[in-house]
Amino acid sequence: MSLNRQTFLQHSNDVTMHRREAGGGWRMLWSSEENTVAKREALGLLLLRLGLGYFLLVWGVTKFLVPQQTVAIWGYFYGIEIDKALPLLFGGGEVIVALAIVFGVARPISYAVGFLIHAVTVVVISQSLFMPFVVKDGFPVNRNSSVALAALMGFAALYLLRARDRWSVDAWFLARRAGKS
Repeated sequence: MSLNRQTFLQHSNDVTMHRREAGGGWRMLWSSEENTVAKREALGLLLLRLGLGYFLLVWGVTKFLVPQQTVAIWGYFYGIEIDKALPLLFGGGEVIVALAIVFGVARPISYAVGFLIHAVTVVVISQSLFMPFVVKDGFPVNRNSSVALAALMGFAALYLLRARDRWSVDAWFLARRAGKS
């Protein structure tokens, strides 16, 4: 294929270049150092997406399996009695956001919503963050709060690095759209 038949596209902060293939597909062309860094970034963000998406998915599906637990949690932590049907609505929304995060769909929106969903939990349990070593009946009762804070920071990092998330459905659509213009 001669140079004049190739179409090049600068993408993702001048790190990735794509070349139009004869069959209509795209192939990434990177220098070896850029290749290593870009692949590590992409893999790291993919793993972060999968982990955080799974995290939200588990909580969303739990709302379907044990809706009364959500009703009890809202009563205990928020002081609000909710209808027994609301956990199903909350769970459905959480599952949709979780899947959007896993696949990297609507990244600015899904990553921000995932952060906000979890931020509500962290705000509600924030007192326990200041007492992580409390032990009651031989069990460290506030230990999970540190996990919740770590997950919230993961959501923040995912949102902040969303433009570098190359192995996502959004990035794939952007590359395809750029090839058709």
